[in-house]
Amino acid sequence: MAPACDDSYRLLGSEILLMHLDRLQRHADGIRAGDADIEHVHQMRVASRRIRSALRLFEACFGKRARKWRASMRRVTRRLGEARDLDVQITFLDGFLGSLIHPECSPGIRRIRLRLRQQRDRLQRRVVDAVERLWASELVAEMSKALQQVRVQAELRQIRPRSGFAYARAREVLPFLLQDMLIYEAFLDNPEQIRQHHEMRIAAKRLRYSTEVFVSLYDGALEPYLQAIKKVQTELGKLHDCDVWIDFLPRFLAEERQRSSDYFGHTRSFGRLSVGIEYLADERRKQRRQIHDGFCSLWTSWREEGIWPALLATVESPPELEAQPPAGPDGPPPGAAEPSP
Repeated sequence: MAPACDDSYRLLGSEILLMHLDRLQRHADGIRAGDADIEHVHQMRVASRRIRSALRLFEACFGKRARKWRASMRRVTRRLGEARDLDVQITFLDGFLGSLIHPECSPGIRRIRLRLRQQRDRLQRRVVDAVERLWASELVAEMSKALQQVRVQAELRQIRPRSGFAYARAREVLPFLLQDMLIYEAFLDNPEQIRQHHEMRIAAKRLRYSTEVFVSLYDGALEPYLQAIKKVQTELGKLHDCDVWIDFLPRFLAEERQRSSDYFGHTRSFGRLSVGIEYLADERRKQRRQIHDGFCSLWTSWREEGIWPALLATVESPPELEAQPPAGPDGPPPGAAEPSP
């Protein structure tokens, strides 16, 4: 049976994970210190997602610990996700209000912002608690120690993070994830296929994170394709943001109408709010159509250029490998990373 991991691949995983772990720690410090910068939540969430993605690729290198690490990161990602989604919506409304040319729409849009701000403020304590629990568990310290141990052992043995095994993993993983994204191409032209567009965005995100893991092995050859994958994720993310608003605003309108009825006993004054809410909903629908049309045009140009077959060809043609130092006669030194069972 082929080995589940080799020392070079384990080192590659350790370097990737340490990089994301450092970013996670820096932004966690900002959250714990009460820094109001919303980028701390965003960047910590992204780091936790990238750690989870890398752990899926390198699980065999770290054994049972990897599954525990990934489960803990998943909980953090979920807790930060709700707060981040609200931050995105509030930031969007700030910009929308700043460029609004219809003053009669302002009261309704400001009401939406007020409710979202209230919801976000209630979440903040839970965000801080989630980060504090992660630190109290000492999981980050455990991960850092195990990963640094791999790095030191590799340095002593002059191991480099490139090997035939690493390239074989790239040839196994990246075509599979590319295919997973391209499955949804058949639904792309139809603007009504909202669920499929959302799933394509998720598939693109997984492909992006995995490509980022292997990009250093290809001496820049994967970089143009990585930029294209990022563009897929970005544009489909814009579509998803519009879909969230389109789904949310009718429900918000009904809830606020009921609030007015309950508080005043009638809804006669609600018209000054509804005009702005309905205007925003209409604007989001128009914006979605524009984004969708633009992305379909971009996708067609990529197909004509053959970008995805070219990505596969690049993955299948890695650079020449330098010889690695031979392993010691007894295998890895004592205390090496736990092998897969």
